[in-house]
Amino acid sequence: MYHNKLFIKEVIVDSVSAAVFKDKTKRIDPERFPLYPGQQVASIKMPVQILKVTVKNSAIVNRERKPDGNYAKVTVNNLQATATNITNLSVEEPLVLSGSALLENVAHFNVNLKFDYTKPQFSIDANIQKFNLKSLNNLLRSYSPASVHSGVVDEITLNGMAYKTYASGQLKFLYHDLN
Repeated sequence: MYHNKLFIKEVIVDSVSAAVFKDKTKRIDPERFPLYPGQQVASIKMPVQILKVTVKNSAIVNRERKPDGNYAKVTVNNLQATATNITNLSVEEPLVLSGSALLENVAHFNVNLKFDYTKPQFSIDANIQKFNLKSLNNLLRSYSPASVHSGVVDEITLNGMAYKTYASGQLKFLYHDLN
């Protein structure tokens, strides 16, 4: 910190275990819509420039109470992620978040998000590598009235753009022997 400015070359966060809880039985206020990360950083009054934030060997558990009162849980392990270009000084280049992790210790995924600083929008590029779909039955059952008896996901890829009120993109879901 120098003369009311924050300049950081790199922040490294290692072995974090985080828990998130959402109660979806509570009414959502449609007038309260949070800003995307690009606009949040751009709105900071003090000049800020963080070149890189690295997260290693971390885990997140998301629990939520669904509108029907039942609970659902998702775990993300072995999270490795980086955020670059966190700044409100020069906003021509996007804030970039990229990472990889294991969903439910089964499905390895990679994701790359680019948040625009001047517009409420971001791009997403993600992929999930080959895995046995039956291994995600606990997750599937907690969010849907379905389960899988057999099947292999060969590949899932997603790319698109998300805006304030809509999104567009492409999803490719390749699988075999699904029952």
